[in-house]
Amino acid sequence: MNEVISDANELTPRRLTTILQQNGWLPQGEVLTVETNLTAHFAATVGQLKLGYSEDTPATAPRQLFCKLVSGKKGLNRREVEFYQKVAPHLAGDLVVKCYDGAFNDEGIHLLLEDISTTHFRWGDAPIVPLEYARQMVEGLAGLHNTWWDSPRLLTDLAEPPGKPGVLEFVFDRARDAFGAFSDFMGQRLSARQRQIYAEVLSRWSSPAEQANSTS
Repeated sequence: MNEVISDANELTPRRLTTILQQNGWLPQGEVLTVETNLTAHFAATVGQLKLGYSEDTPATAPRQLFCKLVSGKKGLNRREVEFYQKVAPHLAGDLVVKCYDGAFNDEGIHLLLEDISTTHFRWGDAPIVPLEYARQMVEGLAGLHNTWWDSPRLLTDLAEPPGKPGVLEFVFDRARDAFGAFSDFMGQRLSARQRQIYAEVLSRWSSPAEQANSTS
């Protein structure tokens, strides 16, 4: 694994050439120029990197990357890096963006991802997402769940270390906490039966570890 990039000044042509070569994305040629367009937010510094290459570089080399730098978070974002390292390689190509590099330590992370800003967009603050976009999001999540449903790896190499809450625990805790506000927001658009299903799922759910203990 490469060392964590903690500052935009470290995104030099030489550093990116090494990263792309080591990870198999640059079999020939080298990065000559890097144009950064990064914005520092509260939680991370994110944005695009435009790369210029030598003439012998193949056309398949990525010309533009999405970069994410997180520092001072004591490794809280390592799960995101591990997702691209351990989970993404086993998913269909259209379910996840390419990851050109990622690393984490106790001080932060970096990710260099496929930039999809020219083909995708983030839905704004409108309260209702158009049905077709909602369908695409659900289909993407369904493909992810289908790949990993009941996978034994969720209790082995993809499980959280003992004593630490897992991703599913985190997601369901957040869902339980937010359900009241979500229900109020939806109002009459959420039927009584739908509310009942949500409530039953959230009340009956148990973690994979708890499920394993109950069947052992």
